This record gives sequence, structure tokens and C-alpha cells, in this order.
Amino acid sequence: MSSATTRSGRSAAREPSPALTIGFKTDGETKMSGADESLDGPGKLEQAKEAVQTAAATVQATTRTVADAIEDARQPGAPLDRLAHWTRAAPLHSLAIAFLAGIILGRRH
Repeated sequence: MSSATTRSGRSAAREPSPALTIGFKTDGETKMSGADESLDGPGKLEQAKEAVQTAAATVQATTRTVADAIEDARQPGAPLDRLAHWTRAAPLHSLAIAFLAGIILGRRH
């Protein structure tokens, strides 16, 4: 078998399929529609871009909200600051408490 043919015996160089390339005329011009452009191609692409941009904006807003909440909780005397202080003062005790809390919560489910 030569390198110019495939296993089925067809020629390796293909002609464009009528299903993939369609020519049509509008006002005397011939336009070609390729496989990369579906019937709703531009509209679907714009919808997808908008969805991605909306999701990205939502993630950024959520990230800012969480970061602000963590920053507020780290103020001196706030719960997160106290927890960090207790953890630095007694790391093994904090680890044991976290381990036991994980076991208790894990067995509930």
C-alpha cells in the first residue's frame, strides 16, 4: 500500500465534503460556509463569551468578598486573630482539637 492511500484504499488527499463546505449566492455574490461556522456560530460564540465574562466577574466579586471577610476577621481581638494566637501558643493542642472535631463531624455523615 502506498503512502498516498489510506487503509480503506481511498486517496489521502480529500476533496471538501459537500456537508462541510456549502456555497450560496446572495445579491450576485457567492459566499462559502465552512465547517468551523455552524448555523448559529456567531450567536453561540457571543453567548459563550458573555457567559464566561459573567462567570469571571462573579468569581472576582466572590473572591473580593471572602478576602474582605478574612481581613476583617484578622483584626486584633477578632475570632480569627484569637484562633491564630491559640494555635501559635499550643500547636499540638490545636491539632488534637481539630483532629477530634474532624472525627466527630465525619462520623455524623
